[in-house]
Amino acid sequence: MPCVCLQGPAAHERDDVYRCVDRLLQLLTECDDPNQLALGLLHYSYCRYDAAHAAFKLAAEEGDAAAQFSWALMLESEALRDSPGSSGEAERYYRLAATQGLALAQFQLGAMMENGEIAADADWVDPLANAVMYYHLAASQGLGLALYSLASCYSNGVGVEQSLGMARTYFAQAGAHGQGDAELEIALLDARIAADEVERRGTGLDRSCAVLVDSD
Repeated sequence: MPCVCLQGPAAHERDDVYRCVDRLLQLLTECDDPNQLALGLLHYSYCRYDAAHAAFKLAAEEGDAAAQFSWALMLESEALRDSPGSSGEAERYYRLAATQGLALAQFQLGAMMENGEIAADADWVDPLANAVMYYHLAASQGLGLALYSLASCYSNGVGVEQSLGMARTYFAQAGAHGQGDAELEIALLDARIAADEVERRGTGLDRSCAVLVDSD
C-alpha cells in the first residue's frame, strides 16, 4: 500500500487531504463500535504506523480475518520483526485467518512451509505436501499467486507427484488471473512436453529395432 505522505500532491493539497482524513478518523473513533480494520488502513495509508499497528491488532484480536492477515504482515515488517515472539505471533495470526478461509493467508502459509520457515500442521508429516494443500485451498478461490505456486509445484514435483499436464493447466489459470509470467512458463512447459514425447518415441523405436535384430 503506497504511503501518500511520501508521494502525494503539492503541499497545500496534502494539507487539505490530511484534514479530511483527520476528520474521517475522528468520526470513526466516535462511533460506538468503530471499524478497527478501516482505522488501521487509514492510519497506515498516511504513514501513522503506530496507530495502524494498534488498530490492526485490536481488529485481529476481535476475529476479523483480514485484520488478522494484516496484523501478521505488520509483525513481519521491518519495524516489528525483531520484537520478541513476533515471528511466532505472525504465524499464529496467518493460521487464524487461513482457518476462516482467507485465500491470502492460506497462500502465505503454503509459501512459508515450502520455504521451510514454519513446520507442517500437526496432522501432516511432509511440510511440502502440506504447502500444496494450502495452495490448493487458495487456488480454489481464484488467487493467482496460489495458482502459479501450485503450477510450479506440479512442474517440479514439489510436495506432489510431478505432472507437466497439471502444471500447464494451473499456469494457464494463473495467467487468466493476472500472473504475467505464466505465459512464458507455459511455453517452457510445452517445450519440455514435446522433448519428452520425442524421447519416448525414440526409446520405443530403439526397442522395436532391438526386437527385430534379436529375431534375426
